[in-house]
Amino acid sequence: MELKRIANTDSADSNPRPRQAGVIVASTALLALVGLGYAAAAAALAGEVLPGTYVAGVDIGGFSPAEAEATLSKQVADVATKPLTVEIGKKRVQLSPGKIGLSVDVPATVAAAGAGWPSPVGVIRSFFGSRDLSLQIKVNEERLKAGVAALAKNVDRPTGEGRVVYQGLEPRVVLPASGQTLNQAETMKVLRSAYLRPGSPLRLPIAVVQPKVSEAAVRRVAATTARIAVAAPLTLTNGSRKATLRPEAIAGGPLPVWSNPRPSERV
Repeated sequence: MELKRIANTDSADSNPRPRQAGVIVASTALLALVGLGYAAAAAALAGEVLPGTYVAGVDIGGFSPAEAEATLSKQVADVATKPLTVEIGKKRVQLSPGKIGLSVDVPATVAAAGAGWPSPVGVIRSFFGSRDLSLQIKVNEERLKAGVAALAKNVDRPTGEGRVVYQGLEPRVVLPASGQTLNQAETMKVLRSAYLRPGSPLRLPIAVVQPKVSEAAVRRVAATTARIAVAAPLTLTNGSRKATLRPEAIAGGPLPVWSNPRPSERV
């Protein structure tokens, strides 16, 4: 007689449902606890700047927005009003930030720090980390533009065009001189960027403006045309009418100079 072994299908290991159900229940309970913990912490922190929040090194964590603004205004007052130093040639000029329209926007800075209902990440960071925010800057464009325009008056210098004058009947050269002009749009950018960032004196974007006539052209006219013009009386003819200019009359005023004279030097 052949005996058959019947497998036991009622083993507890063959039915995973009770174990899976236990895992699900435990996970759900854990998530619920985490959620409750977050909600409790968020409720406690809501309406205040999160702990561990710094602005330009000033701790405003745990303060209400009004308290944070008052603290920040007091702590950054010196930095916010520190003059900007600019170099103009060999001189240094100090500019008051307030007079050129630059200031710290304290309300905007505190608003950026946030004081509403914190996110989960914010709650975790408030307990285990910190953050350092930058000050928000407020710019009065009209005042900044006016301040730079006033600064340009101390920078801009017109070119000096070369010319030939006479000392008696002897030609004398007045050499051309370069000028300079302040790039006002770029200067506004430089001042905005440098505000609240202490450092060495600022170099302004100043462009050199060259005269229209070169020194060589002025010297050439003095050595040629200017001497010819007073070498003898000059007769001017208009039909039957004539007029004679004596050398002394010609030498009574400056002689015009062109940068590209014609082959026959112009008088």
